Amino acid sequence: MELEYWHNAIIYIVVIVVYIGLAAGKFGKLKLDRSGIALLGAIVLLATGALTLQEAIKSINFPSLIILFGLMTISSHLELSGFYHFLAKRISFHIRKPSHFIPLLILSTGIFSALINNDIVCIAFTPILTMALISKKKEPIPYLIALALASNIGCGLTLIGNAQSVVIGEVAHLSFARYSLWAFLPVFLSLISCVLIVKYLHKHSTVRRKTHLLKKSEVQKIPFNKKQSIKGAVIVFLLVLAFLFGLPRYLSALVASGLILLNQDIKSKKILNGVNWQLLILFSGLFILMAALQKTHFPEQVYSWFEGKGVILEKPWITSLFTGVLGNFMNNAAGFILILQIIEIKQVLSGYVIALSNAFSGNLFLTSSVANIIVANEAKKLKVNITFREFLRYGIPVTLASFSILLFWIYITSMFL
Repeated sequence: MELEYWHNAIIYIVVIVVYIGLAAGKFGKLKLDRSGIALLGAIVLLATGALTLQEAIKSINFPSLIILFGLMTISSHLELSGFYHFLAKRISFHIRKPSHFIPLLILSTGIFSALINNDIVCIAFTPILTMALISKKKEPIPYLIALALASNIGCGLTLIGNAQSVVIGEVAHLSFARYSLWAFLPVFLSLISCVLIVKYLHKHSTVRRKTHLLKKSEVQKIPFNKKQSIKGAVIVFLLVLAFLFGLPRYLSALVASGLILLNQDIKSKKILNGVNWQLLILFSGLFILMAALQKTHFPEQVYSWFEGKGVILEKPWITSLFTGVLGNFMNNAAGFILILQIIEIKQVLSGYVIALSNAFSGNLFLTSSVANIIVANEAKKLKVNITFREFLRYGIPVTLASFSILLFWIYITSMFL
């Protein structure tokens, strides 16, 4: 009993310290990022005996990680084929007309985030978009914030748009087609509201900076390989079809990655180097942390506390708000795993609500989602600094609008699902 007490104490300390690190994105003066922090937390739990190796392995949702790996392989191939660079350049042709450019940027970002992965889209688009804007003497920050916001909204359209959607699709056994059909209207309306808000704030912005000075060589140009781009696009199309027809998602993604690696033009080493191994490590670490926390019965205690206050977390609109609050204040990737431990998914609508609420919850703060952080980091490399306050100026109205739309949609659909 005493050993169990100390193990529980270790688990609580590790989880609290790790989540503080995840929220801050660093840990003191140590050169640790979020993936390193999560991994280190898992190592401490194993080393102290708070969690056994068998329990740790059992806690990891391997089908979700396999799907993510497959999607990242495809995304890496599309980037190496110059597809993203080509697409971003085509969008950039409309920079001179913000009234056209902002809707095109937001809607195209949303669509590609839904079909591929919002983090990858942000990595690929940010440097090209930044360079194009600066070359036209346009202030890039509003457009880069719009890129991040649209990626968070758009990724909610499918169960492959971000890592969290992949996980909940597997854990809750959600239908790919039915979820996308349910999510279409709130995602579409949220993207439209994002367009209107960004256009309004951009038009009334009083912020004017000196023109950024960059050399063209500071952005890597990837030659457009038409044959490989078509191959990648066809494989994405076939993969989505496989998901829509209910074929095993992890197996479909794995087969798709195998077809990508069968390549005469691009070395498999280069493709695999483009896989975001850090994200896979982050989620593995979070799975292990939450398995340890479950041993303490903390999730049940949290649920009982809310129940004692008359708050039923399974009610869809409460689930949405709870997911939104945790996602924004803890980072939506970290908050999502905790939500799955606290809220039992008893109906399909709960799974839908958690997936879409989690996607929308990345838009309030600069630190709320990995996509936001990617845009900020990639822009900083090109001497463009997006501040927390600037992001919040756009994040507040977009988040309020998207959650208002979502809550209304939940109210309507809860009568039928």
